[in-house]
Parts: sequence; C-alpha cells; structure tokens
Amino acid sequence: MKNNILKITMFAIIICLLQAKVCMGQNQKVFEMAYPKSKTISVNEKYSKSIIIYPFKQKESLYSLSVSAKVQLNGYKSLVRVVLINENGEEYLVLESYYMIEEQKQINFTDYGDETAMLNGVGASSIKIEIEDASILLETVSYNNSSQNKLVASGVFMIGVIGGALLPLFQGILADMLGGVWRWTWLIVVIGELYILYYGLAGSKVIQSNSNLID
Repeated sequence: MKNNILKITMFAIIICLLQAKVCMGQNQKVFEMAYPKSKTISVNEKYSKSIIIYPFKQKESLYSLSVSAKVQLNGYKSLVRVVLINENGEEYLVLESYYMIEEQKQINFTDYGDETAMLNGVGASSIKIEIEDASILLETVSYNNSSQNKLVASGVFMIGVIGGALLPLFQGILADMLGGVWRWTWLIVVIGELYILYYGLAGSKVIQSNSNLID
C-alpha cells in the first residue's frame, strides 16, 4: 500500500513539473490577458435620465472597453444599462444592473465590461446610458486600441486539448506501475479537473496593464 502511494505521489509530481515548465516557458502569467497601452477617460458625471454621451474625441478602434461606476437603484423597477455603440449603430453591452439581480441598492463597479471585455477592433462612436428609477455616477471609461493583445489563455486551452489525449496514456502507465490497479489512476483526472476549476473561478480574469490617464 505504501509503495502504491509513493508511486502515485511521484507520478503526480512529474506531471506538475511538466505543467510548470510549460507555464514558465510563456515568460509571463499564464492566465493573464494583457492589453498594452490601455487608456482611461475621466468622466465623473452623475446621470439620472437616459442619455447618449460621446467620450471619444476621435475615431477609435477598440479591442476592449470597461467602465468604473457607482449605481443607485431606487426600487423594484430600477434599471441601469450602459451600452457601447459603434459607427454602424451596433450595440455592445458594457454594464447592466437592475433590482432583481442585485442584493443591495448601491453597487460599485470597477473596470467592468460585459460584452466589451474583448472586442475585435470595434469602431467606437458613443455610449448609451439607459436609466429607469435609478442613477449612475460614471467615473471612468477605460479602453484599449491596440490589436497586439497577448491572449495566453487560448494557448493554454490548446495545451489542454493535447492533455485530453495524453491523460489516458498516463493512466495506463500508472496502472501498469500499480500492478494493473486502475482505482488510484483517477487521481490524475481529478488533478486536471481541479486545474480547470481554478481557471474558471480565478485564472481567467482579465487583467489590464499600463493604464494611462487622459483628461
């Protein structure tokens, strides 16, 4: 029994070391989606009625957009929605808050972007703010206009596809080492599932870097 546990432990360590080597080879945080040269527009305006604003001083092709804001909901019919509108009139949801989904009436959003967290060079025109029985203090609008996004996470997923083909092989090798016992080999699968769980809960968060403030 002790020999089996030792073999499983050594095998798990080898897999972790191989995985760490791949991650270190990226020369940056594996799950970081870095948007270089991100810019921030200071708004600091409070709105209590629906309005369309034009924060972009010139034509911009956006690859990400987020806002920081404070929302005040007054009742069960309260609604606040922030939408990016491109030059063709197409809409992209940035932020949405309403009474039924919020646990409190005052909500703070920091660098929040829904459908605008990743864009494909959208030509920005304006931002529409829809308000019903509520108010919003729009503090900043942050965006990235560089197409040189380092989407390392996509590479990790491709490695994951290869892992799906290799894990059964590793299970078979470990089963042979354990004398044909498959029970303990499922720990390899558990490790992989825990890794995916980590990515879904924490590792996939978008990180913006090198922010520059624009007056």
